[in-house]
Amino acid sequence: MDMMDESFWTDVDFVTQKLNPKTHPYLISKTFTERAVLGFGTQHGLDVVTVNPGLVVGPFICPRFPDSVRSSLALVL
Repeated sequence: MDMMDESFWTDVDFVTQKLNPKTHPYLISKTFTERAVLGFGTQHGLDVVTVNPGLVVGPFICPRFPDSVRSSLALVL
């Protein structure tokens, strides 16, 4: 695969059957939301732009420092 575009989607069945159940709600809701937004944009003649920030700064709502944040910060610190 050389390039990914809006024709590539998360396989909801794969997520449900094979991945950690703790990640299901996030991954599935993200996929459904992105599809709905793109459909809305098409229906109303709007261009849709997605911004994926490399780092979101703010207080954590989880009880410990997330491993993903630790890994990201290790690259720059």
